[in-house]
Amino acid sequence: MRAFSTWLGWDEHSESRLMLACEESMLYLLERRASREPATARVRVHIICTAVEDEAEVELICTPANVNFQTAIATLPKSSESDLEADLSLRLLRAMTRDNRHMLNHGIDSLTLRVASHD
Repeated sequence: MRAFSTWLGWDEHSESRLMLACEESMLYLLERRASREPATARVRVHIICTAVEDEAEVELICTPANVNFQTAIATLPKSSESDLEADLSLRLLRAMTRDNRHMLNHGIDSLTLRVASHD
């Protein structure tokens, strides 16, 4: 991610936002997967980074989970009524990303994020 943000010409603040969005996305995907499969199951993750105008598009691909990220973000309460710890990754991602898409298809779990170079 550092090399990608450097290639984009982003400053340190933008790079940190991109790094955090990617880390939280990985946590979300891996925690959902761990709740379904044995801890001994192997995980293969592919990350594809693309520049789209002044934004970074990052696609994280791994095995499917039983909860759709897009739905979870859309139904996340605006207030702190829900379990803050459980929803922390989703709350951070909602604040840091311009757009997100989550697809489950033929045994593949794909999460695509759009992160802008500015707030």
